[in-house]
Amino acid sequence: CYCHLGRVDLGFCLLGKLLKLGIPFDAVIFNTLINGLIQNDQLDKAVKLLDKVVKQGVQPTIFTYGAMLKGLCKVGDNAGALCLLRKMQSGLCKPDIVIYTTIIDSLCKDKLLPQALKLLSEMKSKGILPDVITYTSLIRGLCGLGRWEEAKVLLSEMLENNIAPNVETYNVLIDMYCKEGWVDEARTILEFMVSRGEHPDIITYTALLDGCCLRGQMDEALELKEV
Repeated sequence: CYCHLGRVDLGFCLLGKLLKLGIPFDAVIFNTLINGLIQNDQLDKAVKLLDKVVKQGVQPTIFTYGAMLKGLCKVGDNAGALCLLRKMQSGLCKPDIVIYTTIIDSLCKDKLLPQALKLLSEMKSKGILPDVITYTSLIRGLCGLGRWEEAKVLLSEMLENNIAPNVETYNVLIDMYCKEGWVDEARTILEFMVSRGEHPDIITYTALLDGCCLRGQMDEALELKEV
């Protein structure tokens, strides 16, 4: 409760009293303190606490690692996130799809595509299959660097693996095509999207509208505005 209220100091004070009473320090208490530190922008203390309790024999859960990774990725500490991933791999709590995707998304946002794609290959080799969120992060990253062909390869890979792209996946491609002035290609993606049963949203149409205006296709823009 103290941690949720932003009083992590009182949380640690209470922990000290519990330990004096002989109440064991378990993963639930640990997770609460870790989350409290991260939410209060005390990531350095959270990292130190994690290292300390692991040495004391407390096994962090997948939720502990997930919270830590989100905190590290939020501040752009990809090196720290990858280091934590390696610690997980050498311990009892193995990384899952959420852990890998969190790091891949952060790497893509920082335009570190070689590392992100390497991590994709690694997770596949371990039998952890990427999901729609993983693919969408990578497609967004590739499109942001103008690597259209690779982005389309990943889209095809998704379909081959029966992983249905969602509206966000399609919007990434449509938006990037439109920003490059390739409205015809964006329309092709839109048609394919609709044929797959996915409904365009306001983001889809806004991207297409901007693309048409960029190319001076005012008639097409007015048609979209009426949709």
